[in-house]
Amino acid sequence: MYKLMSQFKVVGDTMNLTKASEILGISQPTLTQNLSRLEKKLNAQLFNRKSHGITLTEQGELLYNNACLMVNVYENTLEQFGNEHWKPTRIIQIGCGFNWTHTELIEPIKTVTSQYPQYAFEFTNGESVALQQKLLTRDYDIVMGTIPYTLLQNDDLAYEPIFESKFVIYADKNHPLNKLVHIEEKDLLNQKWVNLRHIEELNIKDGRYDYFVSESHVKYVTKSVTTAVNLVTNSEYLIFLPLQFQLLAKTKGLVPLPTVNSTPEFTSGMMYLKENRLAQEMVEKMKNLYLL
Repeated sequence: MYKLMSQFKVVGDTMNLTKASEILGISQPTLTQNLSRLEKKLNAQLFNRKSHGITLTEQGELLYNNACLMVNVYENTLEQFGNEHWKPTRIIQIGCGFNWTHTELIEPIKTVTSQYPQYAFEFTNGESVALQQKLLTRDYDIVMGTIPYTLLQNDDLAYEPIFESKFVIYADKNHPLNKLVHIEEKDLLNQKWVNLRHIEELNIKDGRYDYFVSESHVKYVTKSVTTAVNLVTNSEYLIFLPLQFQLLAKTKGLVPLPTVNSTPEFTSGMMYLKENRLAQEMVEKMKNLYLL
């Protein structure tokens, strides 16, 4: 019975049979069959099955709440007894921009995810628009990145803004431009650049700073933060990085340039499918830590 209840809880967490079967490591037909067995055992209809997905019935909601309690008690008991054979097997997929994993922003994420020993977490760096699309296809549970304007938001997604950010131009501390008190656009037009791109971004340019960075002036393109920062260190090259990279840049001898014109600010935060209860719970905990 515990096996059926724990599988039911995962379905209740995700509200998606495909995602739940992936987390549980079983086929979707097997999961569907097990859920039918549970309904027969309880003589209750637990799901409303519709063409666009599933929802919990009133009885399903009641069972879900009890399943959460049961699974938590079981897993806490295993942990207290030091069961070395028990290992996290369920994977929560998190997609995010570089600044969430390569700056101090990672600390609240670590704090919250450590509270879920029954889950493993897989992080993938990516561009916000593409990641949001993958939320809708349920390839990810939580996405962290640029929050779209209200008119562009999807009704199926929840958006939790966390902070305001912008892109800043960094250079090696010995770069000639650092001798200028104010740097204007004309001072940047002939500079050489390192472009940091996400894995799915194929272009070497970015709409945020196309005016400054022509393709002929891009020397290096990389999808690694470490490589990008190392290429700029002790060199003549410039790079655009989010404001949150200030501490990392400083440790590598990079400084923000005193540009006259600033790049536009944007809101960054966390997103998840409204039907994904587990994601909502985790995001709420992370948000509270970020807002402390």
